[in-house]
Amino acid sequence: VLYDTNGFLDKNRDPLSSEVVQLLSSCDGQLPQLFAKKMFNQPLQSVTSLDTPMQSVALQFKGQLFKLMHQLESTRSHFICCIKPNSKQLPGTYEEDLVLQQLRCYGIFEVIRISRSGYPTRMTHQAFTERYGFLLSEPIVSQDPLSISVALLKQFNVLPQMYQIGYTKLFLRTGQISALEDRRKQVLRGVIEVQKYFRGHRARRLFHELNKGAKIVCGENIRRKYAAESNRCSAFASQLLDEQLTAVIYLQSVIRGWLARRHFNNMHNLKQSNRGSVKSRRKMGRKIFEAKDMLHEQQIQVLPSVMAELQRRVLKAETNLGQKEHENATLREQLQKSEA
Repeated sequence: VLYDTNGFLDKNRDPLSSEVVQLLSSCDGQLPQLFAKKMFNQPLQSVTSLDTPMQSVALQFKGQLFKLMHQLESTRSHFICCIKPNSKQLPGTYEEDLVLQQLRCYGIFEVIRISRSGYPTRMTHQAFTERYGFLLSEPIVSQDPLSISVALLKQFNVLPQMYQIGYTKLFLRTGQISALEDRRKQVLRGVIEVQKYFRGHRARRLFHELNKGAKIVCGENIRRKYAAESNRCSAFASQLLDEQLTAVIYLQSVIRGWLARRHFNNMHNLKQSNRGSVKSRRKMGRKIFEAKDMLHEQQIQVLPSVMAELQRRVLKAETNLGQKEHENATLREQLQKSEA
């Protein structure tokens, strides 16, 4: 705490009141009159004059006190009672005896006792009905706030010594309103749950309706677009099909012409080969006949080894001739099939 020394000794220099000055001045002795003159250093007339009131320290304190009281009455002050947990001012330390002593010194126990013996909870019947009226399980015939308050107290089994009923207000002892508050919170929580599920159901139903409508509109638009696209595609497909058929027919004509030409060339080559094989067969027969004649003519003059070689050649030529005849027969059959 910091103190200011300016004016600290003013209370010791407090001037005497006018009555004291008059008493000292009216004395017959010289000492009181001299004391009055020396101490106050002012003429007796000014001291004894009552025109201007003398402001002593007590009057100043009294004026300041009245000013403070007026300020306190015009404001809503809140006082906080601080309790020291320990005498060593250490954190996290709690001394039960010290705290209990402070509570007793501050009168907290007396305040609690007085509060419990009185009726700290005071509510008008109108406010009590508006706050807890919906907790009634059965509606009553009389709808005035007083009757509803009495019915609520009976429903929650509040003892008669725990409340007092007035004409306009209801007085409850400490702790009696907590049961009503708990029941009110429980009911409101259940109401909120019901509202939550109902709002969720309504939101889901609205969503399904909007979704269904959106699907219908979207499906109608898609079907409309599909119909237009199918018409356009059908027209384009018919045109494309005509073009493709024309191209296929042209391609078929080209392929068929190429196949016919190739078949004609094959037939022509086959006829040429048949003619060549007939000629070669005739030449081969002529050569064989000439060789037989020469062999017959020179049979006496040819040696045995040469005779054997010639016989082997003859057999080989006959074998080749048989193969050629077989090939000619096969080619004739193929030619007949091709002509057919």
